[in-house]
Amino acid sequence: MNEKICSSYLSCGMSDLLEDSRPRFPDFSLGELPASHMINHLFHQNGEHKNLYDFTLLKWLLKKTGFKDLKRETEVTFLKKFSNFPPRNDDMQTLYIQAAA
Repeated sequence: MNEKICSSYLSCGMSDLLEDSRPRFPDFSLGELPASHMINHLFHQNGEHKNLYDFTLLKWLLKKTGFKDLKRETEVTFLKKFSNFPPRNDDMQTLYIQAAA
C-alpha cells in the first residue's frame, strides 16, 4: 500500500487516489483540505492502521513466519480465486499478495 500511496503523493498530490475512492465512499470528503491530506487519512484511518507495509516488508514478514512462494496479485486475480470475497475496487490503494503456508 505504501508504494502506491507515496507514488500518488509524489506524482499528483493524491488527487488520483481521492478520485479513486469516490465511487466506494461517495460521502467522504476532505472538506477544504487539499487532496494531499488524503495521505494522512489513508495511513491512519482514525487509528485503524498501526503499521504501513509495502511488498518488500510484508514479504519479509510473511517469509519470517513460514510463508513461501510469495507474489503480488491484483484485485482482479485475487477475486478470480476467491469469488466469495466482496470486491473492493481499490487496486490503487491495496496490496494483494499470494502466499503458501
